[in-house]
This record gives sequence, C-alpha cells and structure tokens, in this order.
Amino acid sequence: MMYNRQRLADLEDLLELQHEKLGEFEKDLALNASITAKFELKQRIKREILPKNWV
Repeated sequence: MMYNRQRLADLEDLLELQHEKLGEFEKDLALNASITAKFELKQRIKREILPKNWV
C-alpha cells in the first residue's frame, strides 16, 4: 500500500514538471520568430511532453 502512495506521489511530481516544461516551451514558441525554431519546438513538445496517444 505504501508503495502505491509513493508511486502516485512520484507520478504527480513528474506530471507537474512536464506541465512546467510545456509552459516554457509554449512561451518560447509564442516569442520565437523563426519558422524553423517553431517547428523544432512543436516537435519537441510532441516527443517529450504530450502522451503518445495525443499526437
């Protein structure tokens, strides 16, 4: 039972970090004028943050 609670807490921490990363990527995406850089950021978001079934 303790293992499940710890695992849930760890997953919540990871989810929070991914949410923060997404926010930073989205800010950079909005401010970046380069089309190539925007494309690369969108690809990083898809690969690193979004769940596989959302892409």
